[in-house]
Amino acid sequence: MTAKNKLPIEIVAIEPCAVYKGTVYDQTVIARLQDGTPVSLFDLTPISTTDDMIGKNLQAEVSLLPANDGASWTVKPVGVYPPTEQLSEWSHDIIGEIIAEELTAGPVPLDISCGTVYTPMTEEMKEMANEIGTLKRSLYLHSSRLDLNECVQT
Repeated sequence: MTAKNKLPIEIVAIEPCAVYKGTVYDQTVIARLQDGTPVSLFDLTPISTTDDMIGKNLQAEVSLLPANDGASWTVKPVGVYPPTEQLSEWSHDIIGEIIAEELTAGPVPLDISCGTVYTPMTEEMKEMANEIGTLKRSLYLHSSRLDLNECVQT
């Protein structure tokens, strides 16, 4: 992935979740987006962040795990919002513009104004895009979790 397809973040704090015999298997990363929006990211094995990254500006690859309530088109501005329903400490409402030329079985990139996040392709999303006939619409997704897949220093 190029930096263009990443999400710039600043790590504010790292809170270990699952630890066994001194090994951290997953953790919560509290971060701030470029626009100042706070986000909680689930960092799972292999762990992407370390304590020396706190306070640093990083490029992150973030994917969302959509909640079961599906997706819908919206006219609201793209971005990350507090969740309408708190399914986990990593829940957020995401509004993004699909930036793929065509929808495939792989992850779908969403432009959320300050970077890119990825969501799994669903049949519902394919049908919605085909009905509209364009991919240049803002898509609303309620995520049950935002996963931090990779994080590199800039």
